Amino acid sequence: MAVDERISLLRSRMQSISKSGDFSLDSNCKTADKNIIPLSDPLSHVLPWGGLPRGMIVESTIAPLLAILFIAQVSGSGRRVGVVGWPDLNYAGVLGYGGCYERIFAVPQQERTSLRVVTALAHGCDLVITRAGPTPRTYTPLQTQRFRNSLRSDAGCVIMMGDHVVSPAARLASAVVGYHGIGKGTGRIKAVEITVTGIAKGFYRTSRVIVGKHIAPAAEKTTMKVV
Repeated sequence: MAVDERISLLRSRMQSISKSGDFSLDSNCKTADKNIIPLSDPLSHVLPWGGLPRGMIVESTIAPLLAILFIAQVSGSGRRVGVVGWPDLNYAGVLGYGGCYERIFAVPQQERTSLRVVTALAHGCDLVITRAGPTPRTYTPLQTQRFRNSLRSDAGCVIMMGDHVVSPAARLASAVVGYHGIGKGTGRIKAVEITVTGIAKGFYRTSRVIVGKHIAPAAEKTTMKVV
């Protein structure tokens, strides 16, 4: 199928699903700004807006498990999510953390024309996550500016995992720092402890998240630094 045909099909499918309104947001979602896509704690802590900014690009090297949490929170609140270049995404995990399959639009293949696909999705979805192929791309300043110009405030937020753009609105990174449920030679992993760091202009914040059957901030306090 040609790219133009695929984009047209994506748009028609997105139009067939009404936007949110039938779903209630988690009480932990604190933002009321229509230009910000709400997130629950603890993900909201590591972004300066308390959520995801519409029409902006966020560069990310976060663990796949955290990306699943973003997808679950946004789709589970009745909003639409586009996923590009991630054929082996654990959709069962998305459902397990409260996500909604009917609100997710997947384009498994990464193509050289993927920015056109991402742009089309961004104008019908609240969040679009793109995953880099085997060789991550670094977009030139001109390519980045054209892509940024194609996004407007009424478009969704784009999280680029692995690829690089010039001056993203924020950068997210994570690292696994511990496991819960394992003793000395016994037990099994029941939860994973991950540090998540968000960096933007004048903003630097790191939180620890425990991800298992439930999601919770770790006991350690969030750290902040002005940059």
